[in-house]
Amino acid sequence: MRFQPILFAIFLLGLPLHAQPTAILSDTFADGERLTQSLPSSLAWYTGNTARLNLSVRNGALTLVANGTQRDVWGYFPTVTLGVGDSLTFTIDFRWTSTPPNISTPGLKIALCYSNGLAPRSADGVIPTGGYQGYGSFTNPADATSGTNIRKRDGPAALNSTGTLLELTDGDIPVIWNSLRNGLNGTQLGNTTYTAVLKVTRTGADTASIATSITGGTLSPNNTLIGTDSSNIFLNFDTIAIGAANSTQYGDLQVTRAEVVQEVNSARVVNLSILTSIPTPGESFALGYVVGGAGTSGPKPLVIRAAGPSLGALGVAGTIDDPKLELFAGGAKIGENDNWGGLADVREAMAAVGAFAFTGPNSRDAAVVANVTGGGNNSVQVSAVGSGTGAVIAEIYDATPTSTFSASTPRLINVSVLKHLGQGLTVGFVVNGSGTKTVLVRAIGPTLGAAPFGVPGVVADPQLALFLGTTPISVNDNWGGTAALNAAFAQVGAFVLPANSRDAAIVATLAPGSYSVQVGGVGGTTGVALVEVYELQ
Repeated sequence: MRFQPILFAIFLLGLPLHAQPTAILSDTFADGERLTQSLPSSLAWYTGNTARLNLSVRNGALTLVANGTQRDVWGYFPTVTLGVGDSLTFTIDFRWTSTPPNISTPGLKIALCYSNGLAPRSADGVIPTGGYQGYGSFTNPADATSGTNIRKRDGPAALNSTGTLLELTDGDIPVIWNSLRNGLNGTQLGNTTYTAVLKVTRTGADTASIATSITGGTLSPNNTLIGTDSSNIFLNFDTIAIGAANSTQYGDLQVTRAEVVQEVNSARVVNLSILTSIPTPGESFALGYVVGGAGTSGPKPLVIRAAGPSLGALGVAGTIDDPKLELFAGGAKIGENDNWGGLADVREAMAAVGAFAFTGPNSRDAAVVANVTGGGNNSVQVSAVGSGTGAVIAEIYDATPTSTFSASTPRLINVSVLKHLGQGLTVGFVVNGSGTKTVLVRAIGPTLGAAPFGVPGVVADPQLALFLGTTPISVNDNWGGTAALNAAFAQVGAFVLPANSRDAAIVATLAPGSYSVQVGGVGGTTGVALVEVYELQ
């Protein structure tokens, strides 16, 4: 079949909601000394003996005075551990009181680090040494040819016992990205406000993206350096540091804002919908779902619906007069609903997840609000009461409010549809939250018909296409037995497919949005298929 982009506005009504970033620190230095800590509004800052008398707020700025010697400051916050897709961003607004000279010494240093088991230093006048780990941005403000490097500080105490937190020698802080950018695309001037950013994003199990930028004044607005750390990446952070060159020619370094923001990858599948039909009296189809996820616990609230009459009110012709839902946990029936009855809790839950409203309390649409515990295979069987036939929309919604979602909240980690394709089947799902979600999508026919499943009448050669709205993302006919897909199957616990089977599968990393999977048989063939969407990362 030839896939055509289809957008079902009926079940893609709501826009994705994004979790708000968490401010670990947000300080504008408007209220004096920084010798005590009151996160997130202020952080206690520490420095070495030679600069201790200068650790203060002057004229609304944390000032590193031009004293001809070291001037590094650092502070601690509760440990942040990055999961896949999470990021931590350190931002400062700063200015020099003199135009920096064009000399080789890096004039500005900012770092995100982890104390790595060392006791955090107090205001004892001793610069931290030893086992600190992390990433730093080192910039020469006046050198427009090689002005910025990203460095990785690998600080096992036994190997790096004298290396200080912002040590500049390559032996103590390996320069793992040194020539990715030629300079700053400009130079910094005195008494001009600039913004420096250092952002660490965990992109995979052992990969991270480290980005740094400086903007302001006459600098290029796209002045960013990005590196990729792909081995022994750092995931934990509890320390920030700022440094300025020793030379008095730079003048004072005045920091007017320091901010550390954590963004948690909360992207998740929150909705499965299928707009289809029951063409024959007594026929039914099933939606499947699994809730859970590593590190999660507790019940999962869901809204589950099958709409016919209210679907007709939206202009869909030939709808079922009276759809019915039956809920199963494994093979055990755990609930059912024929007519939703206008119940207040159901009406409020439907509104909260952005589902279209039913026409009234007496409509014969079906809906339930369920709290499902993690693990196990759950399913919803959709049918028509009596000998009814016609169009129906079946939906499963994640009913956890976005404001209460956390890393321990159970998710929909697998959703699926088992149904005869007819002339083709379109399954919709929504990714919500912040960050990205990597999913495995499969359309199973031949393997479903073979032992041990033995499902009769399967489609012999399914193919699938994934769309974002009307934009095609990926297409697959035969999955090809690839090692990458086999690894994905194993990771999510999906049943194995023979390497030469004509089933279809793809892996895609998706931003929040509304997606659809279109499945059909090659050459116009048809039959029963299982369409699955798994959370992969």
